[in-house]
Amino acid sequence: MRLSNAWSTRRVELWLNGTVLSTGQILDGRYEILAPLAEGGMGAVYRARRTLLGDEVAIKIILGDGLSGISGARERFMRESRASARLRHPNIVSIFDFNIEPDGHPFLVMELLNGRSLKDELAAAGQMSIEDVRRIIPPLCSALQLAHSVGIVHRDLKPANVVAHEFTPGERVYKLVDFGLANIRESTADARLTGPHEFIGTIYYAAPEQLSAAVVDARSDVYSMGAMVFEMLTGRVPYPGNDPLTVLTGHLSSPVPRPSTLRPELPAWLDVTVCRALAKHPDDRWTDIAEFGRALGARAALGHRLDDRRRVLFGLEERVLLEHLLDFLVQLERRQLEQPDRLLQLRRQREVLREADLKRLLHGPAYMRKCSPR
Repeated sequence: MRLSNAWSTRRVELWLNGTVLSTGQILDGRYEILAPLAEGGMGAVYRARRTLLGDEVAIKIILGDGLSGISGARERFMRESRASARLRHPNIVSIFDFNIEPDGHPFLVMELLNGRSLKDELAAAGQMSIEDVRRIIPPLCSALQLAHSVGIVHRDLKPANVVAHEFTPGERVYKLVDFGLANIRESTADARLTGPHEFIGTIYYAAPEQLSAAVVDARSDVYSMGAMVFEMLTGRVPYPGNDPLTVLTGHLSSPVPRPSTLRPELPAWLDVTVCRALAKHPDDRWTDIAEFGRALGARAALGHRLDDRRRVLFGLEERVLLEHLLDFLVQLERRQLEQPDRLLQLRRQREVLREADLKRLLHGPAYMRKCSPR
Protein backbone atom coordinates (compact mmCIF):
# COMPACT_ATOMS: atom_id res chain seq x y z
CA MET A 1 0.00 0.00 0.00
CA ARG A 2 1.08 3.56 -0.60
CA LEU A 3 0.58 6.46 1.74
CA SER A 4 -2.37 8.48 0.50
CA ASN A 5 -1.73 12.02 -0.76
CA ALA A 6 -4.54 13.15 1.52
CA TRP A 7 -2.91 11.59 4.55
CA SER A 8 -1.52 14.84 6.00
CA THR A 9 -4.94 16.51 6.08
CA ARG A 10 -6.63 13.35 7.26
CA ARG A 11 -3.97 12.88 9.95
CA VAL A 12 -4.94 16.24 11.48
CA GLU A 13 -8.60 15.17 11.43
CA LEU A 14 -7.74 11.85 13.04
CA TRP A 15 -5.59 13.60 15.62
CA LEU A 16 -8.48 15.88 16.52
CA ASN A 17 -10.64 12.80 17.01
CA GLY A 18 -8.00 11.18 19.16
CA THR A 19 -7.53 8.17 16.88
CA VAL A 20 -4.04 8.70 15.44
CA LEU A 21 -1.46 6.14 16.47
CA SER A 22 2.08 7.40 16.81
CA THR A 23 5.21 5.65 15.56
CA GLY A 24 6.59 3.53 18.37
CA GLN A 25 3.28 3.40 20.23
CA ILE A 26 2.33 -0.01 21.64
CA LEU A 27 -1.27 -0.94 20.88
CA ASP A 28 -3.07 -3.39 23.13
CA GLY A 29 0.25 -4.25 24.75
CA ARG A 30 1.27 -6.39 21.78
CA TYR A 31 1.61 -4.34 18.62
CA GLU A 32 4.29 -1.71 17.96
CA ILE A 33 3.16 0.90 15.44
CA LEU A 34 5.81 1.39 12.73
CA ALA A 35 4.25 3.74 10.17
CA PRO A 36 0.94 4.84 8.64
CA LEU A 37 0.09 3.05 5.39
CA ALA A 38 -3.20 4.43 4.12
CA GLU A 39 -6.54 5.84 5.11
CA GLY A 40 -10.07 5.65 3.81
CA GLY A 41 -13.64 6.45 4.66
CA MET A 42 -13.85 3.66 7.20
CA GLY A 43 -10.48 3.72 8.87
CA ALA A 44 -6.73 4.25 8.96
CA VAL A 45 -4.20 1.48 8.29
CA TYR A 46 -0.79 1.15 9.94
CA ARG A 47 2.21 -1.09 9.53
CA ALA A 48 2.97 -2.69 12.88
CA ARG A 49 5.16 -5.36 14.47
CA ARG A 50 3.95 -8.08 16.77
CA THR A 51 6.18 -7.66 19.80
CA LEU A 52 6.22 -11.36 20.70
CA LEU A 53 6.64 -12.92 17.24
CA GLY A 54 8.58 -10.10 15.61
CA ASP A 55 6.71 -10.29 12.28
CA GLU A 56 4.97 -7.37 10.61
CA VAL A 57 1.21 -6.99 10.27
CA ALA A 58 -1.31 -4.39 9.16
CA ILE A 59 -3.61 -2.79 11.74
CA LYS A 60 -6.80 -1.03 10.73
CA ILE A 61 -8.44 1.37 13.16
CA ILE A 62 -12.12 1.74 12.30
CA LEU A 63 -13.22 5.37 12.45
CA GLY A 64 -16.49 6.89 13.50
CA ASP A 65 -17.94 7.64 16.88
CA GLY A 66 -16.68 4.40 18.36
CA LEU A 67 -18.75 1.69 20.00
CA SER A 68 -18.83 3.06 23.52
CA GLY A 69 -22.31 3.54 24.83
CA ILE A 70 -24.06 1.92 21.85
CA SER A 71 -26.23 -0.95 22.95
CA GLY A 72 -25.19 -4.26 21.41
CA ALA A 73 -22.55 -2.67 19.16
CA ARG A 74 -19.56 -4.22 20.94
CA GLU A 75 -21.12 -7.68 20.77
CA ARG A 76 -21.94 -7.26 17.10
CA PHE A 77 -18.42 -6.11 16.27
CA MET A 78 -16.99 -9.13 18.06
CA ARG A 79 -19.41 -11.46 16.28
CA GLU A 80 -18.71 -10.01 12.82
CA SER A 81 -14.96 -10.05 13.43
CA ARG A 82 -14.95 -13.67 14.58
CA ALA A 83 -16.94 -14.69 11.51
CA SER A 84 -14.55 -12.84 9.16
CA ALA A 85 -11.50 -14.25 10.97
CA ARG A 86 -12.74 -17.79 10.37
CA LEU A 87 -12.63 -17.33 6.60
CA ARG A 88 -9.65 -19.30 5.31
CA HIS A 89 -9.01 -18.77 1.62
CA PRO A 90 -5.88 -17.84 -0.37
CA ASN A 91 -7.76 -14.88 -1.88
CA ILE A 92 -9.01 -13.40 1.39
CA VAL A 93 -6.67 -11.37 3.60
CA SER A 94 -6.18 -13.16 6.91
CA ILE A 95 -7.41 -11.56 10.13
CA PHE A 96 -5.13 -12.47 13.03
CA ASP A 97 -6.71 -10.54 15.88
CA PHE A 98 -9.26 -7.88 16.77
CA ASN A 99 -10.23 -5.85 19.79
CA ILE A 100 -11.74 -2.55 20.89
CA GLU A 101 -9.71 0.34 22.27
CA PRO A 102 -10.72 1.82 25.64
CA ASP A 103 -12.15 4.84 23.80
CA GLY A 104 -14.48 2.53 21.88
CA HIS A 105 -12.68 2.42 18.51
CA PRO A 106 -12.42 -1.13 17.13
CA PHE A 107 -9.31 -2.36 15.35
CA LEU A 108 -8.36 -5.37 13.25
CA VAL A 109 -4.93 -7.00 12.95
CA MET A 110 -4.47 -8.37 9.44
CA GLU A 111 -1.99 -9.94 7.08
CA LEU A 112 0.37 -7.34 5.61
CA LEU A 113 0.20 -7.29 1.81
CA ASN A 114 3.11 -6.04 -0.29
CA GLY A 115 1.47 -5.25 -3.63
CA ARG A 116 -0.65 -2.52 -5.17
CA SER A 117 -4.40 -2.40 -5.07
CA LEU A 118 -6.40 -3.23 -8.19
CA LYS A 119 -7.46 0.43 -8.14
CA ASP A 120 -3.84 1.52 -8.51
CA GLU A 121 -3.20 -1.02 -11.25
CA LEU A 122 -6.25 0.17 -13.18
CA ALA A 123 -5.17 3.78 -12.81
CA ALA A 124 -1.80 2.87 -14.35
CA ALA A 125 -3.07 0.53 -17.09
CA GLY A 126 -6.39 2.17 -18.00
CA GLN A 127 -7.89 -1.16 -19.10
CA MET A 128 -7.10 -4.81 -18.58
CA SER A 129 -7.08 -7.68 -21.02
CA ILE A 130 -9.65 -10.46 -20.99
CA GLU A 131 -6.86 -12.80 -19.89
CA ASP A 132 -6.12 -10.57 -16.87
CA VAL A 133 -9.80 -10.48 -15.94
CA ARG A 134 -10.05 -14.25 -16.17
CA ARG A 135 -6.89 -14.63 -14.11
CA ILE A 136 -7.93 -12.26 -11.33
CA ILE A 137 -11.70 -12.45 -10.95
CA PRO A 138 -12.64 -16.19 -10.77
CA PRO A 139 -10.42 -16.81 -7.69
CA LEU A 140 -12.00 -13.78 -6.00
CA CYS A 141 -15.44 -15.18 -6.83
CA SER A 142 -14.40 -18.45 -5.20
CA ALA A 143 -13.37 -16.52 -2.09
CA LEU A 144 -16.69 -14.68 -1.99
CA GLN A 145 -18.61 -17.92 -2.44
CA LEU A 146 -16.92 -19.25 0.70
CA ALA A 147 -17.99 -16.14 2.60
CA HIS A 148 -21.53 -16.29 1.26
CA SER A 149 -21.81 -19.95 2.26
CA VAL A 150 -21.45 -18.91 5.92
CA GLY A 151 -23.72 -15.89 5.62
CA ILE A 152 -21.09 -13.14 5.18
CA VAL A 153 -21.69 -10.50 2.49
CA HIS A 154 -18.83 -8.16 1.67
CA ARG A 155 -21.07 -5.19 0.80
CA ASP A 156 -18.22 -2.91 -0.32
CA LEU A 157 -16.54 -4.63 -3.27
CA LYS A 158 -14.41 -2.24 -5.30
CA PRO A 159 -10.94 -2.23 -6.88
CA ALA A 160 -9.48 -0.52 -3.82
CA ASN A 161 -10.49 -3.54 -1.75
CA VAL A 162 -8.56 -5.98 -3.94
CA VAL A 163 -4.83 -5.98 -3.18
CA ALA A 164 -2.00 -7.95 -4.78
CA HIS A 165 0.57 -9.90 -2.79
CA GLU A 166 3.73 -11.66 -3.93
CA PHE A 167 4.87 -14.52 -1.72
CA THR A 168 7.94 -14.97 -3.91
CA PRO A 169 8.89 -13.39 -7.26
CA GLY A 170 6.39 -14.62 -9.85
CA GLU A 171 3.93 -16.04 -7.29
CA ARG A 172 1.27 -13.37 -7.22
CA VAL A 173 -2.20 -13.55 -5.75
CA TYR A 174 -5.00 -11.01 -5.40
CA LYS A 175 -6.77 -10.83 -2.06
CA LEU A 176 -10.03 -9.32 -0.88
CA VAL A 177 -9.66 -6.93 2.04
CA ASP A 178 -12.08 -5.12 4.35
CA PHE A 179 -14.30 -8.18 4.63
CA GLY A 180 -17.31 -7.45 6.77
CA LEU A 181 -16.20 -3.90 7.62
CA ALA A 182 -19.40 -2.44 6.20
CA ASN A 183 -21.32 -4.64 8.61
CA ILE A 184 -19.01 -3.66 11.46
CA ARG A 185 -19.42 0.03 10.61
CA GLU A 186 -23.17 -0.48 10.82
CA SER A 187 -22.66 -1.49 14.43
CA THR A 188 -22.50 2.23 15.18
CA ALA A 189 -25.87 2.97 13.57
CA ASP A 190 -29.42 1.76 13.80
CA ALA A 191 -30.03 1.92 10.03
CA ARG A 192 -28.20 1.35 6.77
CA LEU A 193 -27.93 5.10 6.26
CA THR A 194 -26.01 6.92 8.98
CA GLY A 195 -27.27 10.26 7.73
CA PRO A 196 -29.80 11.59 5.22
CA HIS A 197 -27.43 10.97 2.27
CA GLU A 198 -24.53 8.99 3.78
CA PHE A 199 -24.16 5.60 2.20
CA ILE A 200 -22.09 2.83 3.77
CA GLY A 201 -20.13 1.52 0.81
CA THR A 202 -18.99 2.94 -2.52
CA ILE A 203 -21.76 4.26 -4.73
CA TYR A 204 -20.05 3.51 -8.08
CA TYR A 205 -20.14 -0.25 -7.37
CA ALA A 206 -23.24 -0.49 -5.19
CA ALA A 207 -26.19 -2.68 -6.13
CA PRO A 208 -29.60 -1.02 -6.60
CA GLU A 209 -30.96 -2.67 -3.45
CA GLN A 210 -28.11 -1.18 -1.41
CA LEU A 211 -28.93 2.29 -2.69
CA SER A 212 -32.65 1.92 -2.04
CA ALA A 213 -32.20 0.53 1.51
CA ALA A 214 -33.76 -2.77 0.46
CA VAL A 215 -32.65 -6.21 1.64
CA VAL A 216 -29.00 -6.89 0.81
CA ASP A 217 -27.74 -10.43 0.25
CA ALA A 218 -25.04 -12.32 -1.64
CA ARG A 219 -26.49 -11.23 -4.99
CA SER A 220 -25.53 -7.65 -4.13
CA ASP A 221 -21.89 -8.77 -4.22
CA VAL A 222 -22.53 -10.29 -7.66
CA TYR A 223 -23.62 -6.86 -8.90
CA SER A 224 -20.62 -5.10 -7.37
CA MET A 225 -18.26 -7.66 -8.86
CA GLY A 226 -19.93 -7.11 -12.24
CA ALA A 227 -19.28 -3.37 -11.91
CA MET A 228 -15.63 -4.10 -11.12
CA VAL A 229 -15.27 -6.35 -14.16
CA PHE A 230 -16.90 -3.69 -16.33
CA GLU A 231 -14.32 -1.16 -15.16
CA MET A 232 -11.43 -3.59 -15.65
CA LEU A 233 -12.49 -4.18 -19.25
CA THR A 234 -13.38 -0.62 -20.22
CA GLY A 235 -11.45 1.64 -17.84
CA ARG A 236 -14.72 3.20 -16.69
CA VAL A 237 -17.38 2.36 -14.12
CA PRO A 238 -20.82 1.43 -15.53
CA TYR A 239 -22.42 4.67 -14.37
CA PRO A 240 -19.83 7.46 -14.11
CA GLY A 241 -20.40 10.97 -12.87
CA ASN A 242 -19.46 13.47 -10.19
CA ASP A 243 -23.05 13.94 -9.07
CA PRO A 244 -24.08 11.14 -6.65
CA LEU A 245 -27.71 11.51 -7.72
CA THR A 246 -26.74 10.86 -11.35
CA VAL A 247 -24.81 7.74 -10.38
CA LEU A 248 -27.66 6.53 -8.16
CA THR A 249 -30.18 7.05 -10.95
CA GLY A 250 -27.99 5.04 -13.29
CA HIS A 251 -27.85 2.07 -10.94
CA LEU A 252 -31.58 2.18 -10.24
CA SER A 253 -33.08 2.84 -13.67
CA SER A 254 -30.65 3.32 -16.57
CA PRO A 255 -30.21 0.50 -19.13
CA VAL A 256 -27.45 -1.95 -18.38
CA PRO A 257 -24.42 -0.84 -20.40
CA ARG A 258 -22.51 -3.30 -22.54
CA PRO A 259 -18.71 -3.30 -22.22
CA SER A 260 -18.38 -3.60 -25.99
CA THR A 261 -19.98 -0.17 -26.49
CA LEU A 262 -16.74 1.25 -25.05
CA ARG A 263 -14.42 -1.46 -26.34
CA PRO A 264 -15.82 -2.95 -29.57
CA GLU A 265 -13.34 -5.82 -29.82
CA LEU A 266 -14.80 -7.53 -26.73
CA PRO A 267 -16.65 -10.76 -27.56
CA ALA A 268 -20.40 -11.13 -27.31
CA TRP A 269 -20.30 -13.76 -24.56
CA LEU A 270 -18.44 -11.35 -22.29
CA ASP A 271 -21.07 -8.65 -22.84
CA VAL A 272 -23.84 -11.02 -21.78
CA THR A 273 -21.90 -12.38 -18.83
CA VAL A 274 -21.28 -8.91 -17.41
CA CYS A 275 -24.78 -7.65 -18.25
CA ARG A 276 -26.33 -10.48 -16.31
CA ALA A 277 -24.23 -9.65 -13.24
CA LEU A 278 -25.42 -6.03 -13.53
CA ALA A 279 -29.13 -6.84 -13.80
CA LYS A 280 -31.28 -4.43 -11.79
CA HIS A 281 -33.31 -7.13 -10.07
CA PRO A 282 -31.36 -9.64 -7.94
CA ASP A 283 -33.38 -12.55 -9.36
CA ASP A 284 -32.10 -11.76 -12.85
CA ARG A 285 -28.43 -11.98 -11.91
CA TRP A 286 -26.22 -15.02 -11.77
CA THR A 287 -27.53 -17.45 -9.18
CA ASP A 288 -24.42 -17.02 -7.08
CA ILE A 289 -20.97 -15.47 -7.32
CA ALA A 290 -19.32 -18.82 -8.08
CA GLU A 291 -21.50 -19.19 -11.18
CA PHE A 292 -20.39 -15.74 -12.35
CA GLY A 293 -16.76 -16.74 -11.81
CA ARG A 294 -17.22 -19.96 -13.77
CA ALA A 295 -18.80 -18.05 -16.64
CA LEU A 296 -15.84 -15.68 -16.81
CA GLY A 297 -13.41 -18.57 -16.56
CA ALA A 298 -15.03 -20.69 -19.27
CA ARG A 299 -12.64 -21.99 -21.90
CA ALA A 300 -11.24 -19.44 -24.32
CA ALA A 301 -12.97 -21.02 -27.30
CA LEU A 302 -15.93 -18.78 -26.52
CA GLY A 303 -13.89 -15.62 -26.86
CA HIS A 304 -12.00 -16.38 -30.06
CA ARG A 305 -12.84 -17.10 -33.68
CA LEU A 306 -13.39 -20.74 -34.40
CA ASP A 307 -10.90 -22.35 -36.75
CA ASP A 308 -12.76 -22.91 -40.02
CA ARG A 309 -10.33 -25.64 -41.03
CA ARG A 310 -11.52 -28.02 -38.37
CA ARG A 311 -14.69 -28.82 -36.52
CA VAL A 312 -14.70 -27.55 -32.93
CA LEU A 313 -17.20 -29.20 -30.61
CA PHE A 314 -18.49 -27.36 -27.59
CA GLY A 315 -17.25 -28.67 -24.24
CA LEU A 316 -19.29 -28.88 -21.07
CA GLU A 317 -18.28 -25.44 -19.79
CA GLU A 318 -19.37 -23.73 -23.00
CA ARG A 319 -22.69 -25.55 -23.06
CA VAL A 320 -23.37 -24.56 -19.45
CA LEU A 321 -22.53 -20.94 -20.24
CA LEU A 322 -24.75 -20.91 -23.31
CA GLU A 323 -27.62 -22.24 -21.23
CA HIS A 324 -27.11 -19.28 -18.90
CA LEU A 325 -27.12 -16.88 -21.85
CA LEU A 326 -30.40 -18.29 -23.10
CA ASP A 327 -31.88 -18.14 -19.62
CA PHE A 328 -30.87 -14.50 -19.43
CA LEU A 329 -32.56 -13.75 -22.74
CA VAL A 330 -35.76 -15.40 -21.56
CA GLN A 331 -35.69 -13.42 -18.31
CA LEU A 332 -35.23 -10.14 -20.19
CA GLU A 333 -38.08 -10.96 -22.53
CA ARG A 334 -40.32 -11.80 -19.58
CA ARG A 335 -39.49 -8.66 -17.62
CA GLN A 336 -39.01 -6.08 -20.38
CA LEU A 337 -41.37 -7.14 -23.16
CA GLU A 338 -43.99 -9.15 -21.26
CA GLN A 339 -45.08 -10.88 -24.46
CA PRO A 340 -46.27 -14.42 -23.58
CA ASP A 341 -46.26 -15.64 -27.18
CA ARG A 342 -42.69 -14.48 -27.73
CA LEU A 343 -41.61 -16.07 -24.43
CA LEU A 344 -43.12 -19.40 -25.45
CA GLN A 345 -41.36 -19.18 -28.81
CA LEU A 346 -38.01 -18.58 -27.12
CA ARG A 347 -38.52 -21.56 -24.84
CA ARG A 348 -39.29 -23.79 -27.80
CA GLN A 349 -36.22 -22.51 -29.63
CA ARG A 350 -34.10 -23.38 -26.64
CA GLU A 351 -35.20 -27.00 -26.84
CA VAL A 352 -34.36 -27.45 -30.52
CA LEU A 353 -31.24 -25.33 -31.03
CA ARG A 354 -28.34 -27.32 -32.42
CA GLU A 355 -24.71 -26.61 -31.68
CA ALA A 356 -24.30 -24.72 -34.95
CA ASP A 357 -27.30 -22.57 -34.07
CA LEU A 358 -25.83 -21.84 -30.66
CA LYS A 359 -22.57 -20.70 -32.22
CA ARG A 360 -24.36 -18.34 -34.57
CA LEU A 361 -26.53 -17.08 -31.73
CA LEU A 362 -23.50 -16.46 -29.55
CA HIS A 363 -21.61 -14.41 -32.15
CA GLY A 364 -24.56 -12.80 -33.92
CA PRO A 365 -25.38 -9.10 -33.40
CA ALA A 366 -29.13 -9.66 -33.14
CA TYR A 367 -28.75 -11.54 -29.87
CA MET A 368 -26.56 -8.90 -28.31
CA ARG A 369 -29.12 -6.21 -28.88
CA LYS A 370 -31.16 -7.98 -26.21
CA CYS A 371 -28.44 -7.36 -23.65
CA SER A 372 -29.18 -3.65 -23.31
CA PRO A 373 -32.92 -3.13 -23.77
CA ARG A 374 -34.01 0.36 -24.67
